[in-house]
Amino acid sequence: MALKPSFNRDEINRHCDRFLESVENRQVKAFAHMGEKCVIEAVLSGAYVDQTGNLRASIGCTVFKDGQAVLSQYQETGEANAATKARQLAENVAKQYPKGILLVVVAGMNYAVYVEAKGYNVLTSAEQKAQQELPRMLADLTQNINQMFE
Repeated sequence: MALKPSFNRDEINRHCDRFLESVENRQVKAFAHMGEKCVIEAVLSGAYVDQTGNLRASIGCTVFKDGQAVLSQYQETGEANAATKARQLAENVAKQYPKGILLVVVAGMNYAVYVEAKGYNVLTSAEQKAQQELPRMLADLTQNINQMFE
């Protein structure tokens, strides 16, 4: 007597697609949380004098999925519409990585690199925070995914 499956290939594909979507959603949320931490770190740790407020206002982040922005965090303040410049910069960076999930943390004002070059912290501490916390975040994410199988 032969065994007959009570499912078909389409059902298996749908189940796998739902699982992958769940994993991607968890990645997006984890990256958004990391981005928020980085933005807070960068805004609060910068010891430079921000005369116009535009440099700090241009610090923000976007999470991209396959090249499309899915979550972002920017301040909508600043005389030079700093948030718009920051979003544009993040989108330009994301074009270099059209596949997968990507977190981009930026300081959108073009003079941010000059402030960093003078020895002031604009994004350096945010990058260090991400390097420090990313291994733990990925381990937690992996553990959460493994729990989905239990």
